[in-house]
Amino acid sequence: MVLRFIESSTLPTKWGTFDIHGFEDPFKGKEHIAITLGDCSIDAPLAVRIHSECLTGDCLLYTSDAADE
Repeated sequence: MVLRFIESSTLPTKWGTFDIHGFEDPFKGKEHIAITLGDCSIDAPLAVRIHSECLTGDCLLYTSDAADE
């Protein structure tokens, strides 16, 4: 899979300030994100969150099935 980088921004949360990076799959037209905590440019372990297709449920901690509709 080849993704095209779109943009990065900060994502302040009650757990800390993360970086959010947007990507696009140019073949399928789908968007993807990576949420990171730490410096991506150094050779050290980095915390990364991989999300399912239900981004609102993952990020907003929904417990309802409404996000699946």
